[in-house]
Amino acid sequence: ALANVTTQNLNYGGRLRVNPGNAANSVLYLKVIGDAAVGGAGGRMPLGAAALSTDQINAIRDWINAGAQDN
Repeated sequence: ALANVTTQNLNYGGRLRVNPGNAANSVLYLKVIGDAAVGGAGGRMPLGAAALSTDQINAIRDWINAGAQDN
């Protein structure tokens, strides 16, 4: 489960893996953009691979902001 589940990494400030309606406070989104709050560029997902495209990142952001529906 991703939505409404608190990450187990204590360094991430109790953020949810996916906070429906709030990509800016969702670990998944922060990891794909390489945000400093969740490890910065060195912790960017996918680990060991090229960064996702802008379109892919925007799709994740939009999905989360739209409520992260499981459909």
